[in-house]
Amino acid sequence: MKTTQKQFEQFQKAFMRYATILGLQNWDIVFFMSASKKNDAHILVNEQAHQVSVYLASDVSRSSTEGIDHLARHEAIELLLGPSRVRALDRFTTKESVDEAFHGVVQAMMRFLR
Repeated sequence: MKTTQKQFEQFQKAFMRYATILGLQNWDIVFFMSASKKNDAHILVNEQAHQVSVYLASDVSRSSTEGIDHLARHEAIELLLGPSRVRALDRFTTKESVDEAFHGVVQAMMRFLR
């Protein structure tokens, strides 16, 4: 189904809400509409510059409000876990680097256990 401007705005608003909940306000976040047929949504992260491009497909299969919200939440969680993934895959990773990324996730999850 063709993504509407209203759905795109809903996706942006939901993503930013989840980013705030997860403590990801220190990222420079930019949104784009994508012609991707493979994914309804995805992110591209430049960790060093603390920038993330968030993409929503111009043709989404999950066009309901709940579906758009689910996509935004999923991508925000990927951004939260992204630094851990990058460090885990880096062949020059140090224990300190992995620990730093791991504790970033722990701090974000602490918000839910208050």
